[in-house]
Amino acid sequence: MLLAKGRAAGAVAAEADRIAGQATLTNLMIFPAILIVAFGILFIMRKKLEERRYVGDPEMGDVVGRLG
Repeated sequence: MLLAKGRAAGAVAAEADRIAGQATLTNLMIFPAILIVAFGILFIMRKKLEERRYVGDPEMGDVVGRLG
């Protein structure tokens, strides 16, 4: 009787470990995907950011005039 309960508890624990492992792997896959999207957005916006940097931002004054 105790052996059967032990096996049943072991099966439940093994199933819990498997589910927890799958959740961890899912989280490990989501984090790099978020980073890829974030850096992709920055890569796409870099041209606009560079234009603002060298042409000057009206709110910050003429950047080229201050540097030159």
